[in-house]
Amino acid sequence: MRAYLEHTRRLPVALVLAVPLLLLYQAGLLAVGFDALNGADVFTVTLMERLGHRGYLIVNGVVVLGFLGGAWALNRKRQFHPRWFLPLVGECALYAATMGTAILFVMDKAHLLGPGEAIAKMSLATRIVISAGAGLHEELVFRLALIPGMALAFARMLGSKRDDAVLPVSLAVVASSVLFSLAHFLAEPFTWFAFWYRGLAGLVFAALFAARGFAVAAYTHFLYDVYVLVLAR
Repeated sequence: MRAYLEHTRRLPVALVLAVPLLLLYQAGLLAVGFDALNGADVFTVTLMERLGHRGYLIVNGVVVLGFLGGAWALNRKRQFHPRWFLPLVGECALYAATMGTAILFVMDKAHLLGPGEAIAKMSLATRIVISAGAGLHEELVFRLALIPGMALAFARMLGSKRDDAVLPVSLAVVASSVLFSLAHFLAEPFTWFAFWYRGLAGLVFAALFAARGFAVAAYTHFLYDVYVLVLAR
């Protein structure tokens, strides 16, 4: 357990652990159609536009092989073990269930329980693929890319020293959560309720990212979305 908690926070291990989520999402797109494409997924859009269907499959195959090679190398160094995947899913399921229950309770009290009309018409498989894409790509963009990048920018703006990163990181967490919430309104009308509960969800994902790393944030986001989209039918 100590090795699991220590090493799953490390980015190389977290990326390897995210491979099943990548496979679920990419295989799911092929199965249910590209209408389930996540808005933050510029990778797949670029691949399909420039290389077509065959190139999309080849590149994804190479990416998966690369991650499997990384898993093998990390395993040889005793920094990764495949058995960590099950406790990872269990840990993230606990976080997701707690978040999901709280969010559904608030939505119900606000008489906003239930998905939008477009989501309501989607199959269960499509909802799962959408959730996988959100967990993977939104965490890549809004947590893995934005938080460190914005923290560095805020540190330079504030003239913070290297050992005084609390304020820059805090500002980056809040700013990335606001952007995470606002990004959803590119495809739907703005409402203050949706803005606040997505912003709060973003803060939770950011806290998990900071405390437990990318893989935990990604799988928690995925399972949280599955919980909300399935139970709020």
